[in-house]
Amino acid sequence: MGSNINVKSLVINLFSFKKPTIWVILITIITVITSIAVLARIDVSNAEPLTKSSSVADNLGYNKEINFDYIDDTYVMNNEIIKNTTLTSSSNNQTPITNDGYMTFAKDIVEKYYKNKDLGENNDFSKEVSNDTIKLLNAKIELGQMQNKTLGYTYRDYQISVTPSLTEKWVESETEILMYLRVERSWFYNNELYVEQNTNKTTTSEVLKITISKAAGSDLKMIECYDLYENITLGPIDELYQKAQASNLDTDTLIDDYKKDFQERLTRIRNQMDMDMYKR
Repeated sequence: MGSNINVKSLVINLFSFKKPTIWVILITIITVITSIAVLARIDVSNAEPLTKSSSVADNLGYNKEINFDYIDDTYVMNNEIIKNTTLTSSSNNQTPITNDGYMTFAKDIVEKYYKNKDLGENNDFSKEVSNDTIKLLNAKIELGQMQNKTLGYTYRDYQISVTPSLTEKWVESETEILMYLRVERSWFYNNELYVEQNTNKTTTSEVLKITISKAAGSDLKMIECYDLYENITLGPIDELYQKAQASNLDTDTLIDDYKKDFQERLTRIRNQMDMDMYKR
């Protein structure tokens, strides 16, 4: 730690000094101990550089023991749905504006994405989103289909609703719009193992943080689309993807590593489901 202070020696000789000196030394000891404690909690920004041998996900602090206990449970966010579609201008006068075209554009992409992920549909929206965004969304579609195939899930009576959310945080500049959309879905499972699940309606609610480019003379394009909160079934892939981009790391490698680990964990879950079914 760069300090050779012998704390034990100071304590042993403590009572050989006059009382004022005793308190000075005691305060010094406390200061040294406090400094050691602070240094022990040093920020990870001073950690050793990332090694090439580590995976991108490991470098970004990916916890591979994500809890999948809720993978079959109903999950509903507690936030209230906000119906107002007013945007806040980023100009000095902060004049509220309303443009249903932006909402319609984003809603169409979001619905297509979820139906591809959940139902295995093949809706094309690649021309309406940026290259980085389509890479992430396609990876999540693959993860969703991987989950359904491994766990034997199909859906019936599938419903999806996309509505504005957190509209007080919506911001528009001359070239971009930041918006938040709530995605509510409901369905009944067709589960080949747990037939009793097929009679229970599952309802979920998620919030997406979306950025749309609207540069003059150009078509609208979705340049960002992330889960505002960690996805309960897919895990922290959005957060890891953003960190990889910010750190100029290979997002293709991140996605490949993530999919392999995700499949391994799904296989363990399926094996446990089979064991539970055998015990019945």
